[in-house]
Amino acid sequence: MTTINKDLIENSGIMGTNDFKNGNEKAPDHKGRAKVGGLWYWVSGWTRAVPGKTPFDSLAFTLMTQDEADKAQAKAEARLAPQTGAGQQQQAQAQPQAQSQQAQQSNPNASAQNPDGTPHQSAQTPVDFDDDIPF
Repeated sequence: MTTINKDLIENSGIMGTNDFKNGNEKAPDHKGRAKVGGLWYWVSGWTRAVPGKTPFDSLAFTLMTQDEADKAQAKAEARLAPQTGAGQQQQAQAQPQAQSQQAQQSNPNASAQNPDGTPHQSAQTPVDFDDDIPF
């Protein structure tokens, strides 16, 4: 079971562009959610422009219902869970690799293969991950 750092969720939130504005000038430009003081809020934001001045955002907070808050909490915890799980996976993968390296050092004539017969990582050509980056 992974442990979630509740401090990363508390007093923080997320906002994005409101794609459902549909030409309604009074609808918020940005929508999101935030947890402040243990309570979840819907956050709405409007970008304001005053001639001759720097544009700014104004915000409105609306308290969520308990059902909405439970869903927001689950989403926030799910957002943090993969980061915690990835560290555990790396540790689990590091242990067999360390054992394999010890076996290689104790037997320098061993072939460059894993126990399952696949080529060892050092025998494979490096993989180019640049294609996986979305930007």
